[in-house]
Amino acid sequence: MPINRRSRRNMKRSATKSWSNLTPDIVNLIAENLYYYADYADQVRFRTICKSWQSTCVPLKEINLQPWLFSCHSISHLFDTTRKLKYTIKTDPRVLNSKIEASKDGWVLFSKANINPSPFLFISYNSSPSSLFFYNPFTTSIIELPPLHMFYSDKATFSTAPTSSFCTVFVLSVYYSTRRICISTCKPGERTWTRHFFDGFYGDLHGLTYLRGVLYCSFCNNVLGAFRVSTNSWKIYPHNRIRPTSVYLYYGLIESEHEGSLLSVYYDSHRLQWLVFRFDLLKENWVEVNSLDDRTLFLNPSSTAMKLAVDDASELANTIHVECSSSFYKKPEDERLQCPQSFDWILEENPETIVWIQPPLKRGDTGIQISNCRDELLNDCE
Repeated sequence: MPINRRSRRNMKRSATKSWSNLTPDIVNLIAENLYYYADYADQVRFRTICKSWQSTCVPLKEINLQPWLFSCHSISHLFDTTRKLKYTIKTDPRVLNSKIEASKDGWVLFSKANINPSPFLFISYNSSPSSLFFYNPFTTSIIELPPLHMFYSDKATFSTAPTSSFCTVFVLSVYYSTRRICISTCKPGERTWTRHFFDGFYGDLHGLTYLRGVLYCSFCNNVLGAFRVSTNSWKIYPHNRIRPTSVYLYYGLIESEHEGSLLSVYYDSHRLQWLVFRFDLLKENWVEVNSLDDRTLFLNPSSTAMKLAVDDASELANTIHVECSSSFYKKPEDERLQCPQSFDWILEENPETIVWIQPPLKRGDTGIQISNCRDELLNDCE
């Protein structure tokens, strides 16, 4: 029997009424899933649909995703460290046998070069320019950069995602014979590199990081260099009192997001403990950090991250993770406590082919072909 207009209006009213009268349990279930599979803005929009939902919903949550791990091989993997999921992705051929330089905002910067053999490896120079490019394993997108002649010991990093107009790529070279350094800069879309030369020799380059318009460079001779992008100027600061040795292993510079400061991380292999120092920009000195303030450090030769340990990750507060190995920042008073090994389900050994990477802000928006595996199913996915 045909439905008349009045019946249709009644059906619409009943449908609208049923949505507004959802039980608090269902409303909160939807809100929780928005936290895990959408972004912060979607949580806000959800609450504006109905007044009753505003009073029913759990408090808004900022997404504070742990970094994922990207393993780059002939068959590459992405590891969701929060939910212990493994994604298998098809690797772009250009990524294979390339060097991981840096990772930020879901993108990885690679360089690929043919190094001429030399008895002095640190001064090896490419006869042909190196190719540099960005790769996004979540979308498999690639953004090419102009070729550049590079030394074997050169290091590279970038300021923000290459899709941003504010992105700048930095390559630092140490010229041992002329005792100079060169900082090459380029923006995605540009055809050439701009080179900036500065006099001075500070030993081997240990690490680079970009923070608030300045490229910071740490050298083995206890020197911290600062290249200010707006003025193309170079300034030298003293590094902290600890010099990298066989006892004090250096893990590089870290951009601390929560307070906008610069950190330097060491590991005392004699006392088996970590040392973290914060650079005071006003006093131009280094201060030892006694606590990570419930935050977690994720370290890798090519990428670092510092995140607040909240919700399900609260057990990771004040811990440091080098690839898949975890330890406390400071030894707990109860020496019987063992640091939770939250990433021991990730079976990767070569630090040169694995990197921490920031996942998409929308948890469900990966754009990759998924071969999902819970930790108990990992062996079945190999």
